[in-house]
Amino acid sequence: MAKPVYVEIDAILDTRYTILSKVIEVDVREYITRETDNFRYVGNKHFKTMYDNRNRLAINDAKVTYVLEEIKDIIVFLDGKAKLVVNLYPYVYIEEEEANLRKVIAKAFNGKIEVVTINEEVNHTIFDKYSAIVMYEGIRFFNRHAMYLKDSPRPACILLAPAIVESTSAVKDFDKFCGWTMSIYSAYINLQLVKVNRFCAKVLVESV
Repeated sequence: MAKPVYVEIDAILDTRYTILSKVIEVDVREYITRETDNFRYVGNKHFKTMYDNRNRLAINDAKVTYVLEEIKDIIVFLDGKAKLVVNLYPYVYIEEEEANLRKVIAKAFNGKIEVVTINEEVNHTIFDKYSAIVMYEGIRFFNRHAMYLKDSPRPACILLAPAIVESTSAVKDFDKFCGWTMSIYSAYINLQLVKVNRFCAKVLVESV
């Protein structure tokens, strides 16, 4: 049986929109087609600060994304039986809240689920524990472990993330840039970049 698939709760739920909508009126069409987190009236650095300091209030109104559909496809590709490990970190829940969250996930995903709360991003062992890793900030995560992966490549491990860049000012052809990025990273990890709308709330995408 394949190793489990790892996903952070911020990939399953669109906490980015929840955070943004509390400080600006979000243009949904722009939001679901963006190529960077440099939003109108909220720059990249400002958003990153808000996102890094998020708490469980960001979850309260967050809606389910398309990420679980992406994960289902990954599991079929692996062996059709891999368990899904959902990480609730950095949020801390009371028992009732966590139970409700489990129900939301179980409703959208018909498979084996394990829920954990642990800061996995700082551990190199994450690459050995999982067949696939799904994170919103996948590129940032890779860069944190770049030296380790260059010494100990994991080309079979899938890293699924949205196609988001720090700035589009230097990118002339975004699709070509993403393809080039995946090709360069392939020696170290199986990076798969998908359109950002897969990490957006379904209700937002379907409303446009």
